[in-house]
Amino acid sequence: MALTHSRRRPTVRRAIFVSLVVGTVLNLINHYDVFLTQTLSSSVLVQMGLTYLVPYLVSTYSQVAAIMEAHQGGWGSPPAVTDRAPASSGVQVASPLGPLNTLHNSGHPS
Repeated sequence: MALTHSRRRPTVRRAIFVSLVVGTVLNLINHYDVFLTQTLSSSVLVQMGLTYLVPYLVSTYSQVAAIMEAHQGGWGSPPAVTDRAPASSGVQVASPLGPLNTLHNSGHPS
């Protein structure tokens, strides 16, 4: 299932974008002398390629992990956050958000 999510178009596009931005910045920081002197060797090319590969892999992994957590039966769902006690107790717990807990899906207070 994780491999399927890693191949989805939005996941790949976002990972490529992150890789291009982060990889370019890191390559400019790490290999600025190569750009200035225009001395490019095969070992430097490998290093530059890895500099793009690592952000791609990290971005893909983090996206897949988030997708898996959001789905039932993923790598562990976060506990549900509620401002109410179980219905059987008849007790309502105060929300740390105060009046903000009255917002509905529309984004307007009730």
